[in-house]
Amino acid sequence: MNPSSLAARLTALVAVTTLCLLGCSKGPQGPQVTADAFPRAFRAVEEMCDEILSACEAGKPAEAHNALHQVSKRFNAVQTVAQVVKMPGEVGDQIEAKLMKLEAGLSKIDASLHDDPKATIDAEVVASLRETLSSLRQGLPTEVTAELMKLDTQAAEREAKRAASAEQASSEAKSQTESDPLPPEEDTAPIDTDDTPDASLDTVPSTTAN
Repeated sequence: MNPSSLAARLTALVAVTTLCLLGCSKGPQGPQVTADAFPRAFRAVEEMCDEILSACEAGKPAEAHNALHQVSKRFNAVQTVAQVVKMPGEVGDQIEAKLMKLEAGLSKIDASLHDDPKATIDAEVVASLRETLSSLRQGLPTEVTAELMKLDTQAAEREAKRAASAEQASSEAKSQTESDPLPPEEDTAPIDTDDTPDASLDTVPSTTAN
């Protein structure tokens, strides 16, 4: 076979393969990530980090072990949607650095609990992560901050309703307990518990034979 003919065939094969691959890429794609998803993803990270740090501050980090296993997914989500949010380069870099610090710190806490489920986390470490979490919103675009404040308000309203519902249920249970009549007392004769032997039983009358 002529070498030039072989080269031409290989070139054609590569071209056809490329066209096929390009055609496949036009198939159904996953849901498009939009900037609108950023506030919810951002707040989800805040909530889970707060849950973990609150457990550590209470001296019960083991209670947040499940959250520690799930938090990496939240970080991945917020980092994914952050790519489509238009933020000044410096601000974006600062937020990314804070997220990385939080993720690294929480990973160390998780590792400590795997080594010792009853481990306590150093207070300075927790305080440093708490400070980072508290400053996470600094520099965010105005529209993102406004959306986060709406989400904060909605969460507070849900928590207030939950607390009111729990209080009402507790009050109803207490009222029901107080309204239930007490069972009647049983009228039983007192039981003699005196175990002292009766002296009369020890006295046997003597008999005199005639």
